[in-house]
Amino acid sequence: MRRNPWLRLFLSYLSVFLFLSASLSVIFLAVIGRNAGREAQNANQVYARNVIKTFDSWLAGIEQTVIRETLTNVQLQQFFGGDHTDETYSSYLLYSRLRELLSTVNSIDSFYLYRTSDLRILSDSHMMSLNEFPDSAFINSYMTDNPGQVSWFAPRNYKAGSSSAAQTVVSLVMGIPFNTAAQGLIVLNIPLYSIQDMLQSIAQSDIHYAYLASSGGLPFDKTEKDSRRDAAVLVSEKTGWALHSGVKDAKVGSLLSLFSNSWLLAVGGTVLAALILLFLVFRRNYKPIDAISNRIAHFIRKDQFAMDGDQFAFIEAAVERLIHDSQLHEEQAARDSGLKKRYLFRDLVTGTQYISQNDWQEELKKLGLPQNCHSYLVILVEMDEYAAFEAAYSEHDRLLLKFALRSVVQEMADSYRFSVWIDWLSGDRIGSLVFLDEANYDALPDTLRMCEELRAWVEQYLKFTVTIGFGDAVQNLASIPQSYEAAAQMLEVKASAGSNQVITHETLAAKPAFALMEQLPAIHSMAHLFRTGSKEWEAVFRGIFATVRTGLPPRKTITDLADYLLLHCHGEIGELSEEAVAAWTPLYAELKEWTVRYSNVNELEEKLFAGLSRMFNELARQREKNPQYTNLDLFKAYIDAGLGDPNLSLNQISEHFHLTPQHFSAVFKELQGEKFVDYLIRIRMEKAKLLLETTSLSVQDVALAVGYVHSFSFIRVFKRVIGSTPGEFRRQAGGD
Repeated sequence: MRRNPWLRLFLSYLSVFLFLSASLSVIFLAVIGRNAGREAQNANQVYARNVIKTFDSWLAGIEQTVIRETLTNVQLQQFFGGDHTDETYSSYLLYSRLRELLSTVNSIDSFYLYRTSDLRILSDSHMMSLNEFPDSAFINSYMTDNPGQVSWFAPRNYKAGSSSAAQTVVSLVMGIPFNTAAQGLIVLNIPLYSIQDMLQSIAQSDIHYAYLASSGGLPFDKTEKDSRRDAAVLVSEKTGWALHSGVKDAKVGSLLSLFSNSWLLAVGGTVLAALILLFLVFRRNYKPIDAISNRIAHFIRKDQFAMDGDQFAFIEAAVERLIHDSQLHEEQAARDSGLKKRYLFRDLVTGTQYISQNDWQEELKKLGLPQNCHSYLVILVEMDEYAAFEAAYSEHDRLLLKFALRSVVQEMADSYRFSVWIDWLSGDRIGSLVFLDEANYDALPDTLRMCEELRAWVEQYLKFTVTIGFGDAVQNLASIPQSYEAAAQMLEVKASAGSNQVITHETLAAKPAFALMEQLPAIHSMAHLFRTGSKEWEAVFRGIFATVRTGLPPRKTITDLADYLLLHCHGEIGELSEEAVAAWTPLYAELKEWTVRYSNVNELEEKLFAGLSRMFNELARQREKNPQYTNLDLFKAYIDAGLGDPNLSLNQISEHFHLTPQHFSAVFKELQGEKFVDYLIRIRMEKAKLLLETTSLSVQDVALAVGYVHSFSFIRVFKRVIGSTPGEFRRQAGGD
């Protein structure tokens, strides 16, 4: 080996120590500097708030002075609202009074009054028209954009007269009366340098700077440096101007000035002491390693090939390879054992592979499970809302929760002293094979109690719920798949029975049988009502699903019912306009997806109802745009009025509405969803039923009332449509 290996190793660790010490020192300095910067920023925020508050108070004082004079000056009120026939002298007095008053506010340089009644300007004690006034563009802009508001305007160029020099001013504009400007304006101009002088007197500081900018971000003072990084920007609530402030660069101290020589000496002394201590401790603790290295070196010299390279790297690689190989063998053996056990369990409960009774008993013996039992029972535990479970948790969290579920199933069985074989059959379903001997065969109520306790525990302590399917007890190993099928059948009705419960044969026996074929007439009726725009489709739809919930059909039956319902609606809407079909096509695909991924019948019902309601409203909107739908009401009214007319026919009604029979028949079929002849027969039979139920008219009179001259024709049609003769129908209804 190389000389002084401990020194070489020590130097390698020394670099890490020095890097760590330097990093900690830099972090320490950075933290101190960041805290100092944060404190400076907070101080600047306080400074900026005080400046903007004082500046707004100064502007508010100017506003209050003008408002007070406006409310108390009679001459001013007469100027805007009185008689203007002879006002030269009064205008002079008014301007003098205002000049005297505003002179107390030493910041105001000039002002003028604008009267809307005659578009006149009072400025410098003389009157002129608005068109002659140099500042007319500003007045017109204000009257257009801000009529009546008390407004401060950012710096602008102002000329009092045509011969006057322009100057940069900040203007205060107030409408007379306030908030309306119906009578006129008062405009006061403050030189920009007065604004800046006032701001500097308020914001005077050796540490901070402050300047104003317009709402568009343009500084009032063009000399402000763009390179400054403002620490605070506050917007005035009164003017909308922005106050920019920060720390003057000349006053910003260096980060190193935060530290004194004593701090630097303390840090250096600590690092030096740590180096000495590290050297002593490392040298002492390395002695056993040095002894081991010498022994290894003596062995390695026997093999020149092994001596090449870094001896420590060689030893480390050899040990790691040994550990890695050992772990691979252990993991492979565990996987093989687990997979074999899982496949055996699946084959046993599902019957996917035939194995003789003796072979099964041998496998059970290897697994430490009972070989000869009185009976066997399969219980399936299925996680509810598994798609939402996968979306809500990471793979690591899902594995932990599923491990907890399997563990609690095992612990529940152990607490009831049942011999069980438990394993996952799919991503969301655990199978549990319960071995019942003659001593605990009568313990089936205990297994139900165990399942209910398991369900309640999962609901309380885990972040999901489970539904448990309870199979039948069978007498031999070959019949276990029958118990599995019974348990799986229980889980199939979860969609209608509801989740988070234990489902047994008694659960199904308590509900009436559900027959899908019996719902087909209701589905056909609902689709027809939906297409024809009748709100009655909603009640029929709800009734169909109410029947589903009472019968507890399996999931496949619910899916078939939903598919059949959508198929009927698809066929009905397919006979409507191209616009209706275009709106329905993507919705139909969306609803078809929900017939596959729904969790329970309530969710499926609400999703289908929401989608169909959306389409129903779209069809109603299309009908409102189509004038032909207005004609449908006229068609029906005409038919109702002539229901007792035996001559009422397609030719008669089409001639009445000035249409050809072919065109009328096509329009009526599109709007109503059924042929004219079928519609006429249907409403005649409905009226006949009403007369048979509520009156004592003879069958002949009822036939005449609904447009049939010969009673035998009426009886034949009534029996074909209703299913019984008029006399039989009246007797069944309790009539005479």
